[in-house]
Amino acid sequence: VLLTLPNITIFLRSRDSYLKRVQREENQSNEEIMEVNKNAEKLEPTSDEAINETESLLSKDEQGGDDGIKAKKGSKKEVIVHEPAVLIEGVLFRARYLGSTQLICEGRPTKASRMMQAQEAVARVKVRKILFYFIKISKLSE
Repeated sequence: VLLTLPNITIFLRSRDSYLKRVQREENQSNEEIMEVNKNAEKLEPTSDEAINETESLLSKDEQGGDDGIKAKKGSKKEVIVHEPAVLIEGVLFRARYLGSTQLICEGRPTKASRMMQAQEAVARVKVRKILFYFIKISKLSE
């Protein structure tokens, strides 16, 4: 139904058109998910070592629960680790995750350009996490 007033046009939608729109949006979201899955398959497959490392870190967080948070708040001392394996692991982590978010900027960047770069870097990290979970889910479903 179309109502026309001076300088105002109003569309009144029926329930059927609403349902069609909802169904269309649902189909679009399903297509987007399928496209992300296809793109994830095209990407370089994640190594088992990286998956195991992530799973172990996540399981430590889940096991820690509230006790781990309280322990962190209570202790104010920093512990310096001198084990080479731990130090190398930290360097590799930074190289893999933080180094992958570096963006190019010519000259001295403005506050606005730094903010845009930070937002883009966060978006890249989020996309990587989402793709990682899609890959993990697809491997589990196989």
